[in-house]
Amino acid sequence: MPRKFLTQIEIENLMKDLDEENFDDSDSEYEDEFENSIFENNEVDLDVSANLMRKLKAYSHGKREVMPRDRFLMILKFLHFSDNSLKESRDSPTYDRLWKIRKIFDNFNRTFKEVYDPTENVSFDEVIIKFKGRIHFKQYIPKKRKQWGLKMYKIADATGYTYDMRVYLGKDKKENLSTSATYNVVNAMTDCIKGKGHKVFMDSFFSSPELYRDLLKEKKINSCGTVRPNRKHFPKNLAPCKMKQGDLAVKFCNGMTAMCWKDKRQVYMLTNMHSPRNEFIIDERKRFKKKIDGDVSESEKDRLSTTKPKIVADYNKHMDMLI
Repeated sequence: MPRKFLTQIEIENLMKDLDEENFDDSDSEYEDEFENSIFENNEVDLDVSANLMRKLKAYSHGKREVMPRDRFLMILKFLHFSDNSLKESRDSPTYDRLWKIRKIFDNFNRTFKEVYDPTENVSFDEVIIKFKGRIHFKQYIPKKRKQWGLKMYKIADATGYTYDMRVYLGKDKKENLSTSATYNVVNAMTDCIKGKGHKVFMDSFFSSPELYRDLLKEKKINSCGTVRPNRKHFPKNLAPCKMKQGDLAVKFCNGMTAMCWKDKRQVYMLTNMHSPRNEFIIDERKRFKKKIDGDVSESEKDRLSTTKPKIVADYNKHMDMLI
């Protein structure tokens, strides 16, 4: 049976036909089913058969006919998380661009921490929540899989569990100007894991020797990640001009290891949780032997014993868990 994702325009058109006078207050049973439908599905999915106009279909966990379509749309229409009478002027110094959902957003963050304690290894990164509507803080990042949308910073556990999140709302006029914006956001969000001996992995957008030093000194958090070679205090001329694949250059200072490893290109790493010794491990990912003409036959699909520095392997392992 063909299926279709319900767009915002379609939802609005359906809502125009709703008879609001014939609806009583939503009971708890429908409220629970509504919440389950929203959280279990990334999109509102409707069947395009003749049954489309009568019943809402849920495609997760084998559920069928969760509630009448009009009941679902009515709850969706009047669902609200803020008091419009308390809206502040945009010119107010305390105006919050996320005020419409601030209470429920903070409640999510609070609940994340109440029900779960993260493991030793966590990851920090930015993700894009797909959104093409009109909003002041919408971002365009061409290197991301989802290029347009809301930028969100996340701390994720090694299992992929989101432990903390923050929406990027534009330049913060109150932030510390003596340090970079990336330093400030990492430093602020890692308060929730300070003093517990966690290890955090991050990419070159956030990494810097200054950040790693302060996280360890002030919060007992070790760090590891890729790094831009032009970062302040990162060793200059770490790698020779010409490096062959597999070559490695390492420098160590004040408990921090800077490394350059040549794979297909030069990869710069910074860490204060690894030994400066050149430790290599076998890459467990499958790589296929290729014929001279470039084709691969089924019989030649073998696991190659490739090696890489442990610093790189650990970084790849834990950053892959962040979605």
